[in-house]
Amino acid sequence: MDERGMKNAMRLLAVEHVLSVMLATECVRTDDPLGYAEKLKQNFVRTAQASAFPGLDDPAMSDLASAELEAALDRLLSMTIEKVKFQQQRG
Repeated sequence: MDERGMKNAMRLLAVEHVLSVMLATECVRTDDPLGYAEKLKQNFVRTAQASAFPGLDDPAMSDLASAELEAALDRLLSMTIEKVKFQQQRG
């Protein structure tokens, strides 16, 4: 990976981290933090699965983009769930 690729990867990781902390903070404010986080994950992934990318003329590329979006959202919400679990352990 070149320097530019490394910088972009670290920027994305930073955004994922901050967003997952924000989502976890919101989840912890509910009566069922882990349940709320799981529902968020299910809803986000379901939305990604139903996403179409009309700018991609090749159906296979559109399917690939949808799968990549699904994987990215799954990763983000999995990070969020881990942060919720950590918060719950701390009390």
